[in-house]
Amino acid sequence: LHLPVLEFAYNNATHAAIGRTPFFLCYGHHPLTPQKPTASARAQPAHDFITTMHQLWDRTHKRLLDIQQQQKHQADCHHNDHTITVGD
Repeated sequence: LHLPVLEFAYNNATHAAIGRTPFFLCYGHHPLTPQKPTASARAQPAHDFITTMHQLWDRTHKRLLDIQQQQKHQADCHHNDHTITVGD
């Protein structure tokens, strides 16, 4: 079983609900893989990085709330209220 490889693939795949990869949301960058060359750009200042990450988390949180509302709406379309009394 190749669980670490599967975990990496899952965390590096864009998820429909959040529109990003879990890895990117946690670390603020995509992981380096053998197919991706290492970046030679200058390091981003810490303040800019923190600001960017907070904005990303806020947008992701909003997107998750929107998705939850869509799912709730779909579930409510198929929901029937039933009154149950003693003896039913």
